[in-house]
Amino acid sequence: MSSFPYLRMRRGRVAPWMRDMLAENRLHPSDFIWPLFVCEGSDCEEPIGSLPGVSRWSVDRLGAKAKDAAALGIPCVALFPNTPNELRTSQAEEALNKDNLICRAIKAIKDAVPGIGVLTDVALDPYTAHGHDGLTDDTGYVLNDETVAILTEQALVQAEAGADIVAPSDMMDGRVAAIRTALEDGGHHNVAIMAYAAKYASAFYGPFREAVGSQGRLKGDKRDYQMLGAWAVAAVHAEGQADDQADDMLADDESTQLLEIPGELGPSNGLRRSGEVPSGIANGEADGPRADVEPGQLAVRDGLGEFRAIRGDHGSTPQASSRHPFESPPRTRHSRTRGNCCPAARTGRGAGSRRSTAASRCCTAPRPDP
Repeated sequence: MSSFPYLRMRRGRVAPWMRDMLAENRLHPSDFIWPLFVCEGSDCEEPIGSLPGVSRWSVDRLGAKAKDAAALGIPCVALFPNTPNELRTSQAEEALNKDNLICRAIKAIKDAVPGIGVLTDVALDPYTAHGHDGLTDDTGYVLNDETVAILTEQALVQAEAGADIVAPSDMMDGRVAAIRTALEDGGHHNVAIMAYAAKYASAFYGPFREAVGSQGRLKGDKRDYQMLGAWAVAAVHAEGQADDQADDMLADDESTQLLEIPGELGPSNGLRRSGEVPSGIANGEADGPRADVEPGQLAVRDGLGEFRAIRGDHGSTPQASSRHPFESPPRTRHSRTRGNCCPAARTGRGAGSRRSTAASRCCTAPRPDP
């Protein structure tokens, strides 16, 4: 008798304890990375108006923030600089300064909490006068190969300063392979690469641009090197290219747009765009207020859970971005995405197979009940 009324799906939703017991996906502090925005100065906190509850911090206060993260069980922090105006140039030279904000921030965090992970952003928009993620020619066109050369040097500078993960977020072609080669040649074998392989030219980045001080600088837009919102197949292709170039993990900086893209995208970090956070806080109580949850937190939490359930990986928000576990067992029993099918597909590195073959092998196979 597997039909109504003998089968009532709402029995599994009738009480909080029942919903908790049957939950297929759970969020834990160890699933997250905490982004920290860094500014010059001493004992400074600069609230970011378009990101409620988020501030920039001076380097001397980052040690305390790292200790807070460790106490909460958050394994890694991500650093984003607000470079002073006078250091922003057309050639982004400050990105290669071994004593820049990011390098000093890495040292401060590692001195305070040696065991915490540090992720750094590899991109030039916090360092360029024009706000683009790369070098430009006289017409404003972003130069690919010349930018890759600078990004590679930037990643090496960050690795030498102590970064554990470098995350190229620019969307230049070929940069993952170039960075991996340089890291290997430089002896940084254990520095991982988180590739932003499906990053969209989106209006949702306004709050982030305010956070890193590039708001209002951008000349033109980023559509000739970042993806368009209507592209789905291209996202699959872009992430496959990053995989071929030896990335260690992926970052989907448009997790809402990518939510329904088929599981061919593979294991991924879903980074919710900064523009979604104020919207979620403003509109996150459609179901009515909850005494145990601050305004807007339900919307943010729901978004992370949806990404985890559908993509089979981790969700994120500018307050806390998620990581990809290299060898995490599947956490749900049934899934339409390959991320939850088997450990080989989850890591994307099945024995003798690429991601796509691991996906086709395990996602079509029937799974016995545990």
